[in-house]
Amino acid sequence: MLFRIIHPYLEQGEQVIVSFEGVDSLPSSFVNTALLPLLHHFSFKTIKESLFFENTNSQINTMIKDRFKSATEKQLIIPVVSEPKQPLA
Repeated sequence: MLFRIIHPYLEQGEQVIVSFEGVDSLPSSFVNTALLPLLHHFSFKTIKESLFFENTNSQINTMIKDRFKSATEKQLIIPVVSEPKQPLA
């Protein structure tokens, strides 16, 4: 799960770049499970300053932006089912 890879790096104060090379579109379920749970552990400001995306298109950008906007406006925090594992190195 992408969340388990990203979380430890953000926790250490590092920046993370996620590439969507070869991806044409993202379903909301992907953003809901891979990215929104980060809000349970970090402020939106921290996520915005530390998590970056490359090789995206307008659909991917809009999906990520809209899902985070909706979650932060509703102050929706997605519970994490299990603790993140150590980063893959």
